[in-house]
Amino acid sequence: MLKEHPKTWVIVADKCKAKIFRIVKFPRIEEVSDLQHPESALHNQDLVSSRPGRTFQSMGNGRSSYQPETEPKQVEAIKFATEISHTLSTALNNGEYNQLYVIAEPSFLGLLRQHISPQVQKLILAEVGKQLTGSNKEAIEKHLAEI
Repeated sequence: MLKEHPKTWVIVADKCKAKIFRIVKFPRIEEVSDLQHPESALHNQDLVSSRPGRTFQSMGNGRSSYQPETEPKQVEAIKFATEISHTLSTALNNGEYNQLYVIAEPSFLGLLRQHISPQVQKLILAEVGKQLTGSNKEAIEKHLAEI
């Protein structure tokens, strides 16, 4: 009886883009999907519609501008991490992979960890905090072989 070969994916991501690969024969990969989130590359002032609102201080006559608790760039990065998480969950439910390597820019890796479902987290073989989204396939394969 033939043993089923695991379907392994590799995701390489940062706050603006993510590439999903499947392992053909370790560490050789081929691209499955390319996700883009150009809003994450914009400056904070380009993501808000107007100047901050004004607020009165509770004591005295002073006024200051209202600052949001989360910067707009961070909000966009969270949206993209959520989108990637949804993509991975849907693909898992469709049986497209059963093992996963996650390579992401370090601060974005933290966001992904927060948003990836427990079912997907169980399938992660390794996580690497490294910026490789601008790298070619051969460079990603080289890093994958070193894991």
